[in-house]
Amino acid sequence: GDGFKSNILRLKKICNIERLRSGKEGMAIEWTGWITDIDLKKRLKEELLCDRSIWTATMLETLARCPFSFYMKDVLKLIKFEETDVEIDHLTAGSITHRILERFYKTARERGMLPLSGIEIESLLLNETISFVFKEIEDIDFTGSKGLWEIKKHQIISMLKRFYKDEIENHDRDFMPEYFEIEFGRNKNVPLLDIVLPDDVFVHIKGKIDRVDRCDKALRVIDYKMGSLPGKDEIGRIY
Repeated sequence: GDGFKSNILRLKKICNIERLRSGKEGMAIEWTGWITDIDLKKRLKEELLCDRSIWTATMLETLARCPFSFYMKDVLKLIKFEETDVEIDHLTAGSITHRILERFYKTARERGMLPLSGIEIESLLLNETISFVFKEIEDIDFTGSKGLWEIKKHQIISMLKRFYKDEIENHDRDFMPEYFEIEFGRNKNVPLLDIVLPDDVFVHIKGKIDRVDRCDKALRVIDYKMGSLPGKDEIGRIY
């Protein structure tokens, strides 16, 4: 009937819009989300690429993954409405994991246990560090529902065990973990990272480096990732 025909036509229109949105021919059309107003583009450039503008790695990743989210959060400065939750969020879980690894490696270095070799005392130290940080979190921070917190702890422990196993099996023993959770661009000790774009435009970046390993002639930067890694196409758009 007419209702079915109308739905089919609407579906075809939606499919065509999505095809244009994902194809190169739709990149410069306003309803695909691309800004075409010359004056607005000039204002945004002045706001985002001026000398006082400071970017973070998270901002770059957001811009690559979803420009609209970047526009909402980092240009319009809209605040996301936070619903009351019964468990810790992904960012908090990541922060806990970072705290455990930082404490574990610093203690291992102080005790002369680096590079890691898989001996029992290392596993004991890791378990001890995990228990200490979990207790610290439970004493001072929100952990939500007790049952969900227990599940989250098991997930974090499982991930850390896999990480430890991978470190032993794949770590280049010429490199020694040297620095942990290094902030740059946030104080005078470590300056901003400046990236030069075409037309001599500078992008100033601040952030935190999870870990730096050192060998005789090189440094290696380690970035811990709990979530998915950026795809090659996303990296290509930004970095």
